[in-house]
Amino acid sequence: MKNRLATTWAEHAKVHVGKNGLSETLFKEVSSQLLRSDLVKIKFLSNFSTENFDADIKKICKKTSATLVGKRGKVIVIYKGIKRD
Repeated sequence: MKNRLATTWAEHAKVHVGKNGLSETLFKEVSSQLLRSDLVKIKFLSNFSTENFDADIKKICKKTSATLVGKRGKVIVIYKGIKRD
């Protein structure tokens, strides 16, 4: 997992959060990305209000049933184990 996390940090963000903020569309996109890969990098753009940044991160994790595994500035990586048949 540690090696895959390092690889995820080196990749471009899969999801960008901008002026529309935390919308249902955003949660659907994050959930969709988590189905494809268990690690997803999310970048918060400069036009996103970061007044309640930590609360916003918790909300994303709660709504997508994911866990925060890394945070660097305005970029986070979340994890959700994939159920395999």
